[in-house]
Amino acid sequence: MTNTTTNRMLPRRLAALGILVALCAALCPPIALAEEAASVAVVIKIVGTVEGLQDEDGAWTAMTAGIVLDSGDKLRTAADGGVAVMFLDDRSLLKLAGNTEVTFFAERDDGTVSKRIWMGAGRLWAKVTSGDEPHFQVETPTSVAAVKGSEFYDIENAGGNTLHALTGRYVYGNEHGDIEVLGGQTGASDGGSPPTARPTRPGELPGFGGGLRAYGGQDQVIRVELIDDDGNERVLVIPLVQPQD
Repeated sequence: MTNTTTNRMLPRRLAALGILVALCAALCPPIALAEEAASVAVVIKIVGTVEGLQDEDGAWTAMTAGIVLDSGDKLRTAADGGVAVMFLDDRSLLKLAGNTEVTFFAERDDGTVSKRIWMGAGRLWAKVTSGDEPHFQVETPTSVAAVKGSEFYDIENAGGNTLHALTGRYVYGNEHGDIEVLGGQTGASDGGSPPTARPTRPGELPGFGGGLRAYGGQDQVIRVELIDDDGNERVLVIPLVQPQD
């Protein structure tokens, strides 16, 4: 008797379970997962020798203005080189000085693109569009700087890392701890002890100068052909207006 009753109830239980699964699929909000973002940034100015690696199995090739960078792409500059890059989601700007190599990483999550720059050595300047949460991060062998929206220089060499904060707030740290660095301050990290911060000294900012300081006017533009999430082609027109550093 027990087996017969159980066998009769099993289809009902399976049917009820199916209804619950269907209701959950219809009513429960989908879980948003971060995904790697394509078409992260575009090269807008080249000075001297600049190369890119856009395929892990490929070779370093000469860069030109208008080339679109994806997550995982690398840029490197020779001693005479410099490059300016604009991020496509919010028009944040990044400039690399000579003898610098970086890798771009980006994830898209709920409409926001979180950007991470890995710099093994060299010098960069960035002007980051403001956001509610930190969405721009620079990592080096001796430090991590998380940025909400501001302007700064980041330098990595044999002596460690130096962060010159022009404006904004930064969470600046390494494996030994985190501190806050404010606009007008300079942070330092050697990777072997907690980072420190002090007022920036007069004349201490490195600057970029040369061809990267004035790389265009409002009458100069770059047109970038992109494919959106729906597969539609569109053209992004970017005026080359250089912020002063």
